[in-house]
Amino acid sequence: MRTASAALALAAAIAFCAAGQTLPLGKPIPGMTPAAPRELTLHNADFEAPMREGASCPSGWSCIMHAASDSFRFFYDEAHPAAGKRSGCLESVGREPWGKLVQAHRVGDSVRGKRVRFSALVKLEDVTGNGAGLIMRADGGSGNELAYRFEPKAGSAGWHPVSAELDIPAGTYVLELGLALKGKGRACVDEVRFEVR
Repeated sequence: MRTASAALALAAAIAFCAAGQTLPLGKPIPGMTPAAPRELTLHNADFEAPMREGASCPSGWSCIMHAASDSFRFFYDEAHPAAGKRSGCLESVGREPWGKLVQAHRVGDSVRGKRVRFSALVKLEDVTGNGAGLIMRADGGSGNELAYRFEPKAGSAGWHPVSAELDIPAGTYVLELGLALKGKGRACVDEVRFEVR
């Protein structure tokens, strides 16, 4: 039964796109009942999942940078992880101003209208410019930013706990969480946690 329903949903999506229609972010496809978002669960929060073959981004994460795609390097640090076998890192290697290692999650009523806490262990190496730190961004159904939290720090610092809290607006559809670097240097993250307060 579930397989048949999934097939019908896929067929509806294909037909909708074939008709020249676009799918606005956060809007259901006509004729489909959207699945309710489950409790937000981070992927590969401890960075222990091995890198996928041919990939240049830690498993379960998205590696994003401003414009030129060769301006930041994303990798696992297996030599000096905070815990376990490896940690996730990003490093500026080009001219572009920022890069980020993030996850984007569709959220429901378990998160909307609540205060959330995002925490991790972070390490900085020769970070300049605005700095590096945990980032949280709540977006509405059209991709518009509703709330944002980023408190970067520059310099060098060994593994240390960092946390940030954010009030999630009721109209939030997608919550982005991760580590951002705005400037030069290297930043690493491990043992990531997400809580609804």
